[in-house]
Amino acid sequence: VSGDAQGHIQLVEVDKPASAQRWKAHGSKVFRVQFSPDGRLFASGSAAEGVSIWDAKSRKLLRKIKIDERSETLDFSADGRWFGVKGVDRLHLFDQKNDWKKVPVLGLKKPPSGFGFYPSGGLVAVGYGGRVALLDPLTGKVHQELRGRDGGLSNLLVRSDAQQIMAWGRGKGLTLWDTKTGAVRWSVPARDSTHIIDATFSPDGQRVVLTYSDRYVALYRTDIPFPRRGDVSHTDAVYGVSVSPDGHLVASAGLDGKVCLWERKTGKVRRCFMAESKGLGSIDIDHTGQRLAYAGWDGVVRILNMETGSSISLFGHVGTVIQVVFSPDSSKL
Repeated sequence: VSGDAQGHIQLVEVDKPASAQRWKAHGSKVFRVQFSPDGRLFASGSAAEGVSIWDAKSRKLLRKIKIDERSETLDFSADGRWFGVKGVDRLHLFDQKNDWKKVPVLGLKKPPSGFGFYPSGGLVAVGYGGRVALLDPLTGKVHQELRGRDGGLSNLLVRSDAQQIMAWGRGKGLTLWDTKTGAVRWSVPARDSTHIIDATFSPDGQRVVLTYSDRYVALYRTDIPFPRRGDVSHTDAVYGVSVSPDGHLVASAGLDGKVCLWERKTGKVRRCFMAESKGLGSIDIDHTGQRLAYAGWDGVVRILNMETGSSISLFGHVGTVIQVVFSPDSSKL
C-alpha cells in the first residue's frame, strides 16, 4: 500500500499489477500507511483528518479515528491488539480488543518524538525530550524511563527482540539503550549526526544501519560504537533504507534516483540500479527477500526483482509518494 501528497491511496496485489486500485482517501497529504500484522487491515494517516482503518481485501473503510493534529507516525502492535498514532503534540493509543477504545496516556512531560511497541505488546516505548518512557498500554502510565541526552531525538525504534531501543534526531545525536539495564550502550554525538536521515535495525538485531544526507550509508554493530561507512555510491542524500529478512543485504534509495544493494557484513555495494526518475524517498524489501518496492517524486511505484534487475511500474499517484509498504505476507503492496 502506498500514499501520496494529494491524499490518494493505492493498493495492489503484487503478482497482479493490473489489480492496482487507487482512490481518494484523505483531503490532505497521506503521511503514513501501515498494514496490521495479520495483513487483514491497513491504516492511513493524514495531515489534517486523522486516521482511517481499511479492510485490505475489500478496500472498505471500516473506521475513522479523529485526531485533531497531524498524524506523523502510526503502527500496530505485533499481537494486533494495540494501535498507536503519534501526532505533533500527543501520543494516541487505541485498544482494538475493546472496540478501539482510546487509552489515556499519562506522565509524558513533553510532546512525543516517536514511539514503538514491544514485540509482546506489553509495553510502548515513547521518546520525548531526549528520554524514552516505557508505557503500560493497559493503563497509559509510565512503567520505566530511560535517560539519555537532552532534547532533539525525533525518531524512535524498538529492536525486534526488545533488547535495545534506538532514538535519534537530525543534528541532535543518536542514542542506543539496553532495555534490561536502562543504560546507554553507546551514542553518536550531535556534531556527527547532522546528516542522519534514517535508521533501522537488521532483523537479527546485531547491526544498525544509518543513511545520511551527505551520500553515505553507515553500518554499526550494536555491541560496540564503531561505525563502518559503506562506499559512496550515491551522489545525493539517501532518504530510504530497508534490510532483507535474512539480514545479509541493505537496500538504499536516494535523491539521485539510485537504488543500491549493500553487503551488510562488508559495507560493500553489490549492485546499483538507476531508476527512471530522481527523488526516491521510500523503499521496502518484501518478506521473501526477492523483491523491493520504491517510490518518490514522480508518483510512480516500482517493484524491482533484486536478482534479475527487472522491474514493473505502477502508475496512478499524483505528486510525491510519501511511503510504500508490503503486506506481511508480501502479497499486497
